[in-house]
Amino acid sequence: MTTHAPTALVTGATSGIGEITAKELARRGHTVLITARDARKGEATLGALRALNPAAPHEVHVGDLSVMGDVRRIALAVRAAHPRLDVLVNNAGGVFVTREVTSDGFERTLALNHLAYALMTELLLDPCAPRAPPGSCRSRPTRTAAAA
Repeated sequence: MTTHAPTALVTGATSGIGEITAKELARRGHTVLITARDARKGEATLGALRALNPAAPHEVHVGDLSVMGDVRRIALAVRAAHPRLDVLVNNAGGVFVTREVTSDGFERTLALNHLAYALMTELLLDPCAPRAPPGSCRSRPTRTAAAA
């Protein structure tokens, strides 16, 4: 019987709660997929994950999660490469002092803190299905919030 290292996706993993979560999951043996708005910060976090768990094929997906097209692109890339997803941590978030509207026409705080979580979760629900009987899927999406 082949054992499977759990796979986790952590959004907003380049600082704060998300970074700590991603590092702890890597330390515990997970393959960790992260999202980052800034490619350079994403690569730095990816380096830290590789140092903690060098055998796992960790990944960084760069995009602005307040833009639904980026959320969709990242989720579909994760689904294509990882038919099984054990952990989804929706952590990316922010508070914007001045009103900003995304290219989708949504207020940026609403888009990032709520709509992105809903879309990411909806697009990634299927990867938990192959390993559990109907109605007994053990994967659970998780949301975090700090100052947001």
